Amino acid sequence: MKKHNIMIQVKSFLRVEETGILVSKTNRVKTSNCFKRRFVYSEFFKKITSHSPATEGGLAVCSVITEDGHTFMEMAHELLSLKTPQDQFSVSKLLIAEKKTFSLKQVDELQERFAAGETGIGLIANNRYANFFFIHDDEGHVFVVIMYEHISEINWMVRMSEISDNRKWRSGYRLFSREPKKDI
Repeated sequence: MKKHNIMIQVKSFLRVEETGILVSKTNRVKTSNCFKRRFVYSEFFKKITSHSPATEGGLAVCSVITEDGHTFMEMAHELLSLKTPQDQFSVSKLLIAEKKTFSLKQVDELQERFAAGETGIGLIANNRYANFFFIHDDEGHVFVVIMYEHISEINWMVRMSEISDNRKWRSGYRLFSREPKKDI
């Protein structure tokens, strides 16, 4: 896979560490066919629709959270450069419209590439810190996949959360977003 550099941006509490990891276009697939080789919490497939939508490829952008205490909605506002507070529905629509979200299959494939040792994917934290990915489903809902390495033999854990979850996250975690392909 080729790695492409794009302009690095600094947000007030999101610092772009690396850009240019290519993400492949995916076809519509059953969500139950994703993360087959990972431990997935049971609530995972209850929240999302039965299929992960076809999603165009792009570039995965990794932003490190640089200060404690931010929610997923705050991260989305920062990522979208929103100056005024927006509700969950509006933020979800904007994330999808601006192609910042992944399909569940794309996140699954990124993690598989990392596990296989592909260079450049090493930005996925494997230091017990969580990796966050905004994903969308067939009905236009946006969720957050939370993926992290576990200390047990299970290895990788995968959870899903609502974008409106009010939990505040520590610095050091990574937020991945997708950028549409531009003349690649």
